[in-house]
Amino acid sequence: SVYERVELFTELTMVTYLRYFPFELSLLPLKIGTDGTARTGLVNLKPQTKPGSDVPDVDYGVFARSTSDLYIGEVDTALENTVICRMLVRDLSQNTLGNLAGIYTRIYCVFFFQAPIGTNIFKYIILPTVLLHMPLLAADHNRETLLSTVLAISLSNIALLFTTPAQKRGVFTVEILIICQVVYELLLVLAVCSIRSTEEEIEAEGIEPIFGSLQFSTMSICNVLATLATLGFVAFEYYKFNCLVATIKHKLKPLHGQVGSFNEIDQEI
Repeated sequence: SVYERVELFTELTMVTYLRYFPFELSLLPLKIGTDGTARTGLVNLKPQTKPGSDVPDVDYGVFARSTSDLYIGEVDTALENTVICRMLVRDLSQNTLGNLAGIYTRIYCVFFFQAPIGTNIFKYIILPTVLLHMPLLAADHNRETLLSTVLAISLSNIALLFTTPAQKRGVFTVEILIICQVVYELLLVLAVCSIRSTEEEIEAEGIEPIFGSLQFSTMSICNVLATLATLGFVAFEYYKFNCLVATIKHKLKPLHGQVGSFNEIDQEI
């Protein structure tokens, strides 16, 4: 009998997709492969499966506890949903990428972690949208009060931008949303203040202004339309986030049994 002990040292790195934040997807990819040296190209790596099935026989218990920071859900439903483990075929016959030329196998085990979105939804979407309606409380006050109220709300929204996760490139869903809401609030209050200035000039000439009695209802209608636009934008971004998750899982879909294609997967992870 021959016994072999293999020691494996790894550095784990999460692959995080933040483009649609507060909808956040993190992947933990575990890759096991060979480079062809010492005739390892003759070895086929594949996950050990449960008897009579193609389901990998792996213990995911550490990620199935509800107290875990990285949670995959129930173990029975995790496979093919939040955990994907299979053998991949890697063709290095032409482009060796620093390895010996040949066709090799690898095992990829990818964990899908979606961060809880309840708190972030409230903080970055619901709260700024509610603040969007606060200037209505000062609609009947003078221009200075209305302007100061809108500026205070705008600065509060801008402060939220500094609490979003750091990202080297691109912008988040919440960043686009908050910036658009701030611009909308400023344009609305500038329009109202400009109309009020015109009304004061009209009143000085003894003419009864028309907009004064309608400004509250007009601002309300504008805010309702802005809220509907916010809901539509968030729903569309959530749809694109789900499409992203589905696209990544499709790339990990097996071509046969538990065997998948290497090329498309490595473009992602």
